[in-house]
Amino acid sequence: MADASSDRTADRLVARLVEDGQYEAALSAVQKHLFDAPHDGEALNEAGVILHALGHFEEAAEHLKRAVANLDSARAAEAMANLAEVYLSARRPGDAEALFDGLARSGALSPDLANRTANCFLELKDTAGAVEALLHSLNACPSQPVPAGVVEKLRALRPKVGILQPGRSGKALACVQEYLARRFEVRVFHNDGTKELARMLHGCDIAWFEDCSPALAIASKAAKRWRIICRLRLEGAYSPWVEQVRWENVDVLIAPPNQAVLGYLRQRVPDLAGRTHLALVPDGVDTARFAFSARQRGRNLACIGPLDMRHNPMFLLQCFRRLLEAHGPYHLAFAGMFTDDKVEYYLKNMVAHMGLSSVVSFEGFQEDLPAWLADKHYVVSAEVAAIQPTSVLEAMACGLRPVVHHFPGAEDFLDRRHLFATPEEFCRQIAEESYAPAKYRDMVTERFTLKDQLGAISGILRELEKAPLLKAGPGPSAQTGAFVRE
Repeated sequence: MADASSDRTADRLVARLVEDGQYEAALSAVQKHLFDAPHDGEALNEAGVILHALGHFEEAAEHLKRAVANLDSARAAEAMANLAEVYLSARRPGDAEALFDGLARSGALSPDLANRTANCFLELKDTAGAVEALLHSLNACPSQPVPAGVVEKLRALRPKVGILQPGRSGKALACVQEYLARRFEVRVFHNDGTKELARMLHGCDIAWFEDCSPALAIASKAAKRWRIICRLRLEGAYSPWVEQVRWENVDVLIAPPNQAVLGYLRQRVPDLAGRTHLALVPDGVDTARFAFSARQRGRNLACIGPLDMRHNPMFLLQCFRRLLEAHGPYHLAFAGMFTDDKVEYYLKNMVAHMGLSSVVSFEGFQEDLPAWLADKHYVVSAEVAAIQPTSVLEAMACGLRPVVHHFPGAEDFLDRRHLFATPEEFCRQIAEESYAPAKYRDMVTERFTLKDQLGAISGILRELEKAPLLKAGPGPSAQTGAFVRE
């Protein structure tokens, strides 16, 4: 093995050869060294730079990827930036853009690199890619005047997106809506009425329906002039409108990966998979907002509403009473509003009747849920039906242990050791099972991040953008709400 002195001599030789423009000789010297030290990240980086200069882009990329894997974080960022330059030279801006998140985390994403990547996308007539690169550039340096103006012009060239949003789905859609609005011209409509639907469709190229609804059924039976996306929520999956939709005219059905709900949907529409494209996209958790805290095991339980029959706080109260009898003092706090006066009256009456007023609290809607969770140790739920337990996942991101009633499809989101069917299992999970906050956070960051959700949705719209529908005729009247039938 060569000693440090000989390594420094070799480095000086390679640097002198590169400075003199003798790239072939420099490459030969580096490759000789790599034969003896194949995992030397610095040498791999040098080889990648030299191969880039020689125009051997594929070989350069392979060496630089290996350099990234073998260098510490600071030097890896330099190799990653070199790799992005190789991809730009090879006219592969998509591969360059894929490195931007890693570069940004290291503070090594320069506006110049992002802007040149955007130019490469534009030369390849990829407007969507150019917008993404420019948004990265603005994130790296928000004060740049030129990229912001260019983004606005490019947004105007992209398909117009209309979103029909029932009032109940505002929270579920807010992050998606904001994300799309930075990339497309987006108009949001809040009514399922026919005139409002006609107004939306009259001005859009891609129609987004939040849940299966009467409006989706109507639009799917009109002449095909729009790309249609439906994002399935729980209410829509069980609604009578599922059988009324002409699914072959729905381009994409987005749904969380709840196989029980999807199985029920396929029973009602047996040929669903052959009529539309099903995209399984979990709802994402904003892990920056729900920051992790390495808490110790404690005795505070959190239940996040709303408090209604579906969320089943009545059964949870019985489980909690059993926990107190078997294992001593705990506290159960409910967050969320009552949506049914009968449930509120029953639950509060039972708390008083069972003598639980000092250990059960109803704390209403929480604007700052992470702060409310700060002194809690378990997130508990007795929900009987869910398409995805998003509130539970948000609490897990903070480090709370989940203890969740086994609703249909729960195992698609949570390990079975966190699910219970009986009050005895509920008690055992809280009092006897392990407590590992970092693992609960990891379960979320590995599968349910907002970044991954938004990236998947962006990919869906970019695919639809590649194959726009040509609108024939005036389309539906925004004044009358009339539709042209096939």
